Amino acid sequence: DGKGKLCNASCLNPNVPPSGCAEMTWSKGPPEFQWRHAATKAGLTVLAEKPSLLVSISGLEYSTDLREAEARPVMIPKQNLVYEAHDYSWSKYSRSAGKQLLGKIPGHEEPLSENGAKDLCSKLEFECSGATCEGSNSNCTVRSGFQSVDGPPTVFTFVKELTEADPYPHYAEKLTKWWGFLLRDDVAPVFLSEFGFGNGFKDSESVYVSRLSSYILAGGPLSEKGGLDWAVWQLGGVQVGGTGRTAGATESYGLLNRCWTAPASYDKYKVLERLMSPPKVEAD
Repeated sequence: DGKGKLCNASCLNPNVPPSGCAEMTWSKGPPEFQWRHAATKAGLTVLAEKPSLLVSISGLEYSTDLREAEARPVMIPKQNLVYEAHDYSWSKYSRSAGKQLLGKIPGHEEPLSENGAKDLCSKLEFECSGATCEGSNSNCTVRSGFQSVDGPPTVFTFVKELTEADPYPHYAEKLTKWWGFLLRDDVAPVFLSEFGFGNGFKDSESVYVSRLSSYILAGGPLSEKGGLDWAVWQLGGVQVGGTGRTAGATESYGLLNRCWTAPASYDKYKVLERLMSPPKVEAD
């Protein structure tokens, strides 16, 4: 009824500490941990109230993973279903619960936060294959090699799928494998509902901007149909709080300045302006 107390992770899974995460899957394990089951139930409830609505369903892993959506789709009428995908410069890792990478990297065995370990792993390039976190996302160490073993449910591993040095075809292959195939094979619409990059983008982030722009327009699954539909994070130039954000601070990802009077970065605006260019129409 919306009036009860919030439930922590231990309430859902007694093997996980209260500050941990109850792992969701797409369609495996207990029904209460299946995202497909929950999304179907919620979507059908919405459509029972208004059958004409579109229901947008995100994937797992911060909305980056829809790999099981074709074989085990959300059971919502096709005419009402749209999938969502997100992509950022740090969307390089796949996540596996209950797995740990064995190879440790000499000189880099200190525990770090999840983001700290990912940043270090990126800097180490091919020397690092991922990071294993034990107990929480503040106790993570970078790892080498791809040999893994089963561990307790409180252990989870991030495997690096991309590096800055990878060529564009590898990047495109990763996106198509994780969600672009739904468009390529005409399974269901996919809305790239969130991507973004800093106003002072450079170096590795500029590589990401170039790759994503190519995938949206000319090199992705809808290159012959005008490109992907997308939304960028975010419009406003002031932080409103949340993870990694301080309410009232300047938003480095905001398209507009703090006063909403002009773009915060004209270089960034030009990138988005290009993505908004009308599709090319072949003459009869």
